[in-house]
Amino acid sequence: MKFTQIDIDRYFDRIHLPLNIRQKFEHSAGGTDPECQLQALTSLLHYHLGAIPYENSSLHYSRHQAIELTVASIYEKIVHRGHGGVCTQVNTLFSELLIALGYKLYTTAARVNRAASAAAVNNNSAKTRFGTLSHMLIIVDINGQEYLVDAAFGPHAPTVPVPMKEGLEFTDMGSRRGRLISAPLDQHRAQHLKHWRLQFRWKEESIWMDSYAFSEIEFTSNDYHALERQAKTDRRMWFMTRVMAFRHLLDKESAAPIGFIMLWENELRRKVHGHYETLDLHSEEERISVLENLFGVFLDDDEKAEIIGTVSYIKPKPRTSCTVLRRSSGNDVENTEIKSRL
Repeated sequence: MKFTQIDIDRYFDRIHLPLNIRQKFEHSAGGTDPECQLQALTSLLHYHLGAIPYENSSLHYSRHQAIELTVASIYEKIVHRGHGGVCTQVNTLFSELLIALGYKLYTTAARVNRAASAAAVNNNSAKTRFGTLSHMLIIVDINGQEYLVDAAFGPHAPTVPVPMKEGLEFTDMGSRRGRLISAPLDQHRAQHLKHWRLQFRWKEESIWMDSYAFSEIEFTSNDYHALERQAKTDRRMWFMTRVMAFRHLLDKESAAPIGFIMLWENELRRKVHGHYETLDLHSEEERISVLENLFGVFLDDDEKAEIIGTVSYIKPKPRTSCTVLRRSSGNDVENTEIKSRL
């Protein structure tokens, strides 16, 4: 599928891209000046992150439980139907859109550090253990400088294009610091082989936590089909047993990401400006309501029924008390009655 201007405009509508930013793309790659191209890419990424969720509902609320990877099927799912997708779907869409807008790029795959996985919120961030190649990401070239761009991962991905320069620090999500370092992986025998390692920390005194590691090797669509087959058959991976949805929350004025909202199994999580909240969900009806109202993932009756009896199904539980929202600031935790929807 080759994107037409109509396809691009519908995508812009899908992410609610303002007219002044759309006008930048009247020129190839957002302008002739590299700084203008970078600014246009950054703005586009922000609106994308705020509108299109990283989610795996099609693996739980469908009969086929398939991950479609053709550009046409991804476009239909995300742009026309309003759903999100897993990294190989969302980053495929974003990369194809960037190509249509005039950017030069290639895609590759990363090894995710277990402590940075969506399945590992409470893991020890000091312990680094990289898994198999499982995450798709994008490398964009602007005037000879390559940038890491990731449109679908979760809390531990950059929300800005990151220059691929050894040790250069950047700031996103308010006060969060990030960097790319070129270093070997501790678990590898060939210590002379270096990888790009994405790292984050929230405080100056905190240790750097690895998010994922990758090499400058281009992956093709056949490679991503192999990754998806692995995701569906490897019991150590959570895609087939956990319902997940994630998207960023944007500042109303600057449109820069300031936090996120995330559905993980039967728990809703929200973090904004360092304040973390969680909400327990007690039934499939509540979870489906969250998917629809907070992530825009609307399901028909047949799709809703497909999850019944599976390992990821939420069995109805009698409530012994009112639903509570657990708030935490630092190490302090308090329970309060819910007054409004997250």
